[in-house]
Amino acid sequence: EDFHIMEALDICGKHLSAHGGHARAAGLSLHQQNLKNFYDEISRLADEKLTAKHLIPKLEIDALIKLEDANLNLFKKI
Repeated sequence: EDFHIMEALDICGKHLSAHGGHARAAGLSLHQQNLKNFYDEISRLADEKLTAKHLIPKLEIDALIKLEDANLNLFKKI
């Protein structure tokens, strides 16, 4: 199971002014005086849920294309 960053931020929400995002990406705001408590709690969650396999970078490829097809026309389509 992947580390769901929004679930973690929801758990740590009492330290945050605002947060939002989804399972794989998120943003947050917090007051400086809450930084240490937030850091401690998010670190504890990460220690509980993350394993060594989570720290191995993954490359997910959506599609393979030929180099000559990577051009401005393709860029405009996507």
